[in-house]
Amino acid sequence: MEACGFHMYQVSIKMLISSPKVLFLGSSMEESFQQFLLQEESKTLMSEEERDFLSTLPKHEDGCFGYLYNFQGFWFHAGRVKEVERLSQHFQPLHGDVLLATPPKTGTTWLKALAFCVMNRNSHEPSNTYLEALAVNNPHELVPTMGITSPESSTPRLLHTHFPYELLPEYVKTSTSACRIVYLCRNVGDNFISSWKFFNKLRRKDLAPLPLEEAFELFCNGVTLCGPYWEHVLGYWKASRDDVDHDDDKKKNKKVLFLRYEDLQRDPQLHLKRMASFLGRPFTIEEEEQGMVSKIVEACSFQRLSSLEVNKGGVYNRFGFRNSYFYERGVVGSCAEYLTPEMMDRLRRITVEKFQGSGLNLDI
Repeated sequence: MEACGFHMYQVSIKMLISSPKVLFLGSSMEESFQQFLLQEESKTLMSEEERDFLSTLPKHEDGCFGYLYNFQGFWFHAGRVKEVERLSQHFQPLHGDVLLATPPKTGTTWLKALAFCVMNRNSHEPSNTYLEALAVNNPHELVPTMGITSPESSTPRLLHTHFPYELLPEYVKTSTSACRIVYLCRNVGDNFISSWKFFNKLRRKDLAPLPLEEAFELFCNGVTLCGPYWEHVLGYWKASRDDVDHDDDKKKNKKVLFLRYEDLQRDPQLHLKRMASFLGRPFTIEEEEQGMVSKIVEACSFQRLSSLEVNKGGVYNRFGFRNSYFYERGVVGSCAEYLTPEMMDRLRRITVEKFQGSGLNLDI
């Protein structure tokens, strides 16, 4: 096993089809996730040195499980602080590695599904086994999270992270690294509402749902997992603009492809082709004539994925909560159904202030 619990990563398509990673448990399944975070919070999984270090960090109640700790300007649960440090010290990208990066609740499941298909398709494979694997495995099992899961593989590895760009291992960010990063973000208000609904599903059963107003204050103050949200987005945006010839996705020196959820919703085929070209896996004329682009878009659609048995009744192995929790229909602009005009105005003001001079615009 490599440092940080990494094996080399390459999905065995036939193995995933014959032995899908899915469990079906009872109604108390979320308790395993809560117990995991509480165990981290109690510091029973930490060395004395790690506990001492954690005690020096600012902390704030997260409104769901316990505390978030501010490490180098971003908020994490206790265990993720450990992961940031360990990854920075030990993780080294391999040639051809692809890293998907997202803030929580910005379309991660969709991006993982699309990228998995792009990286594992084979124009000479008539049985479309990569689509069969997607039909019996949750995308989070197919694309492991950097620092949490330990995939068995060889190059190229397809990995995911919620970590901010600033806290990625330096080896990943250097111009000499062959690792490429695909980043996806979304409308600030929609991200907040999606996060609030998701974490309320995981909230301890003996607690009432976290009120919208309380969650909103935490979000606006930046106290959110891997947040502040605006700083998370800006880090990857600036990295994508600092690339050589940042307006050309196909330039070999470009390291970060910056995508917006809203653009992906409006024209998924266009941006799927952009991603494939960026990753060095462009669709051939033959593939496009055979309808492979539209086939992948359809296979990865909300309607398709949310209807699969693995995603309706299965359980995410790592934390033990329902796969169905990952499927909330992401209607663009739906935050207006929950937020008052005053709340919307506040988000706009913060966003304008944070993004001023960056050239970045995220609709509210």
